[in-house]
Amino acid sequence: MLDFDWSAHNVLIHNYGNMSSPSVRFVLDRILHEARPHQTGLLLSFGAGFTAFAALVEFR
Repeated sequence: MLDFDWSAHNVLIHNYGNMSSPSVRFVLDRILHEARPHQTGLLLSFGAGFTAFAALVEFR
């Protein structure tokens, strides 16, 4: 099982509530500032209908 760190999401929801689409930008900004070199992450996005995006990233 994968070990996920939801802290960036949890802080955002606690401080601002659910902002729908703009939430992604706030969470991504926090993750980019806290990521360690060579750490990997998985970005997932779902949109209207069945629009989906996924990317495996390595932070430098």
